[in-house]
Amino acid sequence: MADGGFRREIRKLLSEVDAAREDRRAAERQEVIARLELRRGFVRARDELLVPALRELMHELERRGHQTRLERRSETQLRLHVQLSGRRAVQAVVDAELAERAGREPAVRFAVVRAFQLDLADEVPLAELSEATVAAVVVRCLSVLAARAAD
Repeated sequence: MADGGFRREIRKLLSEVDAAREDRRAAERQEVIARLELRRGFVRARDELLVPALRELMHELERRGHQTRLERRSETQLRLHVQLSGRRAVQAVVDAELAERAGREPAVRFAVVRAFQLDLADEVPLAELSEATVAAVVVRCLSVLAARAAD
């Protein structure tokens, strides 16, 4: 009889371990699905909002004599190379990338890097992203560059 009780206890412990392992796997699976959904949302926003807004801005800058180039560095990062012409030419890049932070709403992070130094960083929540907000943030970034060029 004692042998049967021992086996029952072993089966019970093993089933608890298996249940905990399955719960952990399910949680990991849900995290992966959530991360992939977030990336899919960013890719959709990138293709429908970011790229068209940046292309329009590039067209306007090139029309005014400045040089631009758009580069897709990865699935979640775009880079706009800009050279503003003026008394003194200013070269910089404007990076737009998915900002994923635990416990925070996903956002698109815009950063202006000039001469390997971060000049300005701004974040726009992914849910609030529109062509107007993209244009406003990038214009604000470029105005920082223009001010640096005038110095």
